[in-house]
Amino acid sequence: MNKFIIIGHHSSHFLNVERLLQQHGLDPANKSKREQLTPVEITEILRKVCSQQENTSATIFPETIINKSQIAIKGNKNKRRKKQKIISVMPVTGSNNQLKINPIWNGLFLDLMLSNLEQDMWGWADSNAIEVLNYWAELDPEIKFIFVYDHPSNIFLHSNVEQALSLSANEIDNKLQQWQQYNQKMLTLFNQYKSRSVLLCGQQMLDEVNSAVEKVANTLSAPLSLEQQCDVMDVEDDTEQGQNSTLEKFVVNNILQGYKEVANIYEELQNNATLPYLTLPYLTLPYLTLEGQNSAVLSAWKDLIKQKSDLESQKYTIKKNQDRIAELTSSTTELSERLNTAQNSFSSQKANLELKNHQLQDDLDHSRKNSQELSRQLGNIQEQTTRIITEKEKIAKELQQIKEKNHLLQKELSEENKELLEQVHILQQELEHYFEENQKLKQKPLLFGAPERVKQQLNYQLGAKMIKNSRSLSGWLKMPFSLSHIQREYKIHKKYNQQQKTLPRLEEYQDYLQSEKVKRHLSYQLGELYLKNNIFSFLAKVPKVVKEFRKNKKGYGK
Repeated sequence: MNKFIIIGHHSSHFLNVERLLQQHGLDPANKSKREQLTPVEITEILRKVCSQQENTSATIFPETIINKSQIAIKGNKNKRRKKQKIISVMPVTGSNNQLKINPIWNGLFLDLMLSNLEQDMWGWADSNAIEVLNYWAELDPEIKFIFVYDHPSNIFLHSNVEQALSLSANEIDNKLQQWQQYNQKMLTLFNQYKSRSVLLCGQQMLDEVNSAVEKVANTLSAPLSLEQQCDVMDVEDDTEQGQNSTLEKFVVNNILQGYKEVANIYEELQNNATLPYLTLPYLTLPYLTLEGQNSAVLSAWKDLIKQKSDLESQKYTIKKNQDRIAELTSSTTELSERLNTAQNSFSSQKANLELKNHQLQDDLDHSRKNSQELSRQLGNIQEQTTRIITEKEKIAKELQQIKEKNHLLQKELSEENKELLEQVHILQQELEHYFEENQKLKQKPLLFGAPERVKQQLNYQLGAKMIKNSRSLSGWLKMPFSLSHIQREYKIHKKYNQQQKTLPRLEEYQDYLQSEKVKRHLSYQLGELYLKNNIFSFLAKVPKVVKEFRKNKKGYGK
């Protein structure tokens, strides 16, 4: 198994070197198996622990340190107290300003190794790892180090406009002093672990990728692939040196003229590097001759004039673009208004046509039903008439005698027939109604998603945003604007989302009970409280709501 730590000053290209090596076979480090910590997070924890121990040791006066003879060991409790007191006064720094880590933290390293057992070649980049490098080296004698350095001018040439404008003489001194101290320490550690480390110029590795990767693979016996394994390079190829103006180079060159110690460190790095910067540097640290200074000033002055000319040209272009944008904005606004008017008119006409269509369809269905019912009734009447005529012929003689009585019977029979027909008609309507309801129930699908609908409500979104923003100071400052933005977005969404109005009731969903649980979330309760109260009442009632939520949450847990 091959393990690598890539170390470099923040102004160097050590992160680009990491990405480049990952594209040639180096796997990124997995998080630790139990604690789920990255190697960078582990280094940060070790630095914090050592910082706290150092502060604790500095506050202990000599008369407060207890001798072994003064400690009465009674049971495991006293043993633990004694062990804690001994640990609190241990020194936390070693040679080369390296932090000395207590062995009780070795479990973090073992946990990290367990999570990466399946990887043949892996590693990570960390600028702060230089402070605990001895710790990593002692725990794993097979771990290898890749030290990355670059020209000190990167500190200034790669700065953005805000950083450049905020520079002062003291800040320049501090930045260069930090660069000098960091790279001096890195050079010392490289010489200490020279048998299992390389010292690279980051810019040279980006300029000559194939030869640089081959150099690293041969020096560290690493199975790196000499062919790129990804289609798209994820390395920020630094072309800024070619893009920096002559004026910028001239200013930076003049700044570095007064720092001979920085030049010495850079030259020493170049002399000891496994892969030094082979290209003639565009900036040199030694003092310039008078002729060189005049040439640099002239080039800088020409560059300044060119920049002024470009600026004027850009101002004119910007002015033309602004006028054009104003014209387009006006035209767009007019077209948008006309489009909205047309859409509203179209929507109104469409709604009226749909309503008329539904009415006509209902009338047609009703007419068909009536026609069918009349046909059925007519058939029944015809059958009854035929039967009556037959009976009438058989009892013609008797009918003559009881004609008056028969007349009355016929009248009653006619009334009964009408009542029977009405009952049959009512029964038929009820049967058809039940049949239609049964068909609707068969076609009606099972509904799910009640919890998601509750989470999309305005009160839940507001409460969730409050909880998210309450985790940082910037979140608290942005909270009023965030809540206002959510309300505005919700109103716009509700206005244009016609589908929301036709959704079924929550009680019709299969997971309705889950939505009731969502309403007991703190996010929903905070949003509900915010919508029902003004800001002062809301702030006064928030602690009570949070307290009740936590109390109820403990009750549910039990």
